[in-house]
Amino acid sequence: MPSTQTSADLLARIQQMDADGFEQFIADLWERRGWTTTVSQTRIGGGTDVTATKKAPDPRTHVIRAKSYESDITDDNTEIQQSVNLVSQEKGVDMVVIVTPHQSASRVTNNAQAPNVKLVNGDGLVALIERLDAHDLVDDYAAITTSAAAVTTGPPATVEADNSKIPLPEISPDTYLGFIILGTTIWSIGFLVGLAGYSSGIVGSVVAIAAINCWIMLPLSLYHEASRVDETTDWSPSRTLYAIGGAIPFLNAVVGGAYLYRRRHAYQQRQTTDNVSERIA
Repeated sequence: MPSTQTSADLLARIQQMDADGFEQFIADLWERRGWTTTVSQTRIGGGTDVTATKKAPDPRTHVIRAKSYESDITDDNTEIQQSVNLVSQEKGVDMVVIVTPHQSASRVTNNAQAPNVKLVNGDGLVALIERLDAHDLVDDYAAITTSAAAVTTGPPATVEADNSKIPLPEISPDTYLGFIILGTTIWSIGFLVGLAGYSSGIVGSVVAIAAINCWIMLPLSLYHEASRVDETTDWSPSRTLYAIGGAIPFLNAVVGGAYLYRRRHAYQQRQTTDNVSERIA
């Protein structure tokens, strides 16, 4: 049953979970994806809390470092280095997944030296919950946290609403995808119009104006949309390289087309894996 909660509401409820509740929530969420999970009694490297395994179609073992508090996220490459060490030291571990409901986790980045480390931040977590229709899990664990807080601290104090801050509109991840499709299409048309010799006419002027507007949005959209793909599929596109390519006139049409093709393949592969897992289950 579709939820009426906004992404911000959903994240706020997850961020209120305590560390133990968040770990178990992540374990159950991965179970919903078809993995078998075990919540560790001890934390490896200060944050490895869940081990997830899958036997079919290809045997895999992922270790999930659940980071429920924003203070757990560091500014340097400590998270990456600890995770890289974990993959090399722990036998049979294929990937380390750092999961947190906080957007500031964007400071932790995947890089060429850490292909087996993946970050799932607030946006990725919401996208995963929506895809799995796992709002019931959020309800269950948010209710547990709320009940525990009520017992230990009593009824919440009344807080006067701050009306001085105007909420900014939330941009849907699908909006970024739409900008990529639009920008790639318009720059491709612009290239063809130029080849046909209409670049100085009315048609060329209209296409040029549209292309300039898309020029602003295309690199930003590639960067943010690549982040979502990285968090919801097994493909980890280089957000920075795609953003740079999206800012280069005419070459950005090739970059956008290549990204859309590779993105489609990544989601088809994920769908195939999910279907096989469901049939086996």
